[in-house]
Amino acid sequence: MRKCKKQRKPTFNNKKNRMKIAILTTIIIVTLWMLSKQRKKIYFYNTLTILLFVLVIFQAPLLYFYTFGFFALFGLTLYSIIGLGLSIWTLKKFKKDLTEITKFHRYGIYVVISLGILSFFWGQTIVEHIDWKLRRKAREEIVLEAHKFKSGMHTYKPKKWDLIPISNGGNEVIIDKGLNGELTVEFYSDRGFIDHYSAFVYTNDPRIEKEYENSSSAKKLDKNWYNISK
Repeated sequence: MRKCKKQRKPTFNNKKNRMKIAILTTIIIVTLWMLSKQRKKIYFYNTLTILLFVLVIFQAPLLYFYTFGFFALFGLTLYSIIGLGLSIWTLKKFKKDLTEITKFHRYGIYVVISLGILSFFWGQTIVEHIDWKLRRKAREEIVLEAHKFKSGMHTYKPKKWDLIPISNGGNEVIIDKGLNGELTVEFYSDRGFIDHYSAFVYTNDPRIEKEYENSSSAKKLDKNWYNISK
């Protein structure tokens, strides 16, 4: 486990990320406006179709990894408005310029709408399942190093280019040690609202394992591993 810094309260500083998103959005809008002025509208429609496809593909991962609490609700609402607005505008443009529409545009918008509905209702669940499968080894490495740290909340420091948090909402990992060597480590998957949250949990504490196995809000993933929602 790489160096962890203990901190008392979660820190949710997203100013830099918001600035990057704002700059990227501005660049996209300006690019679309410039393309729309070209005589050959097919290039504009190609770009618009690809943009919608990219937005719908990244919708669930962005909301899962980088939003939480009220910010998640705001992010989902804003993202949905932008995606839906662009989709409606695209459909109107396509209807107006039928001579410029190709099979790529037609089938592209069908795929975008279908994936958008799928992502809106089941995207978080799908990404959570993939997150568990692909990043279990990384979490197990942290568990092996957890004995070096005291009980409490610790901020995990990832590698320089590892941009995806191992514990959502700030990379905070909760370590709890028992008197007889029991160990419980929590990795947030959803920080939730106020006192609600979801997490991947490792525990070898028989008392906690029994509690989870008798709870409808906990699902056993493997030996000593659970997915809980409180």
